[in-house]
Amino acid sequence: MLYRGTAYIQSFTTCQPEHGVADDMATEHAKMARDSRGLPEFIYDPQQGESYDESISLKGNPSIDRDWWEKRTKSAGQFKFTVANWAAKEPRFRRHFFKVNPDQIDNMISLDKILLKLTQQDTIHRYFSDPEHRAFIPQKGVYTMVEGPDGSLKPTGVSRQMVLFCAERRKSWRMLQSKAGIINYDRKAQERVLRDYDAGKIPDEIFHSQIENLIAAAFAAEKEGDTKTPVMDLLNKDDSNT
Repeated sequence: MLYRGTAYIQSFTTCQPEHGVADDMATEHAKMARDSRGLPEFIYDPQQGESYDESISLKGNPSIDRDWWEKRTKSAGQFKFTVANWAAKEPRFRRHFFKVNPDQIDNMISLDKILLKLTQQDTIHRYFSDPEHRAFIPQKGVYTMVEGPDGSLKPTGVSRQMVLFCAERRKSWRMLQSKAGIINYDRKAQERVLRDYDAGKIPDEIFHSQIENLIAAAFAAEKEGDTKTPVMDLLNKDDSNT
């Protein structure tokens, strides 16, 4: 039986000349846009139930319960495939990338790390331009790893605007997840760590030097149902077990 209602289909494809994409690469770039969370795939079918989480499906996207999909390469292992990894493949975004030498990245911050410190609310309040705030994004001080034609990864500088684009697209993806009833423990872990840091429960040095470890500890606790233990206690517990 056909559904008696309106059907709406929205799809994405490149405009090859303007986007700088080869004629035979439209499908590949559409996949990259989807997999990077730039333009997620979803289906809303009201026939499936009477709530959003019953009616929305995100199954066309990889790693539907995480912030980012981790792409695997034969030569360089795996990496988080963010919006920047898709954008780096299209010349229309070229002004948001710049060359960096491998020896320069010691004085830069990785995109993965800065995104752990930054939320869309920080963007709204423009904390990203405050050097004293945890969400500060230095101009030409952020890099990410981009896959080359041979599958190897090389460091590439990204603009402040590209970092903000990644944060905005992550927020949009998280909104879709919540509508679909999907629990994203990456989001819960980040919220928990930032909440403790902003409350003064995590020292500056630990926050900035061990942000990935803090997030990992909070992620594990959230999955186990522990929502109350201070993050520093979780981190110290992990350290004592190693």
